[in-house]
Amino acid sequence: MKELSHIKRVFILCILTSVCIVSINTSIFAVSEAAVMFLRISPSPLANGMGETYGNIASNDPMASIFNPAYLGFFSKKQNFGFSYSKANWLPGLTSDLFYKCFSFNFGYSFKNTPITIGMGYHHIYLDLGKQIGMDEMGNPTVGFESSENANIFAFSALFDYYILASIGFSYKFIESNLAQFGAVSEKGSGDASANALDLGLSIKVPLFDILSKINNSPI
Repeated sequence: MKELSHIKRVFILCILTSVCIVSINTSIFAVSEAAVMFLRISPSPLANGMGETYGNIASNDPMASIFNPAYLGFFSKKQNFGFSYSKANWLPGLTSDLFYKCFSFNFGYSFKNTPITIGMGYHHIYLDLGKQIGMDEMGNPTVGFESSENANIFAFSALFDYYILASIGFSYKFIESNLAQFGAVSEKGSGDASANALDLGLSIKVPLFDILSKINNSPI
């Protein structure tokens, strides 16, 4: 029994060492920000009130998995269902017909007698850019049109709870940008575009005192 206990301690220490090495040497990449800049807007009122610190509320905020789908695993570990909705006037000092809204649904399930939890989520982001006025090459107004951008995001995550908590997630985004129904002046086509994007996420939590308590069979 002592030999098995010693092997168990060595195994746990190897896991903790590996986690530390990965944390030090792994770079963190944000979502694609080249074109659809509206995806950079933080939709969560809770996170905005905390300076967009999503890492501190990963297990509670239904909207956190928009930026890291792995957070959905931690949310599902504690809750089976979550809903969040936000809407705000965008740049109210500039104009009154711009607004931004987002709503999120999350579902989670923990399998009995296993260390596995899965989560699924849906997010919809919509930015209304208001009414625009077209101009010809001489600067004269032509026709008016409405502009908007939106994204539908489907997320999935799986969390493994064995001493450490490791969550892996991915999300698929359907993005649409509807800026104009026609090209500028003599340009052909329109100002509409669409794209798909895939985000992958990994989040690891190491509850050090809980691990040491389990190894020593006594609470710390």
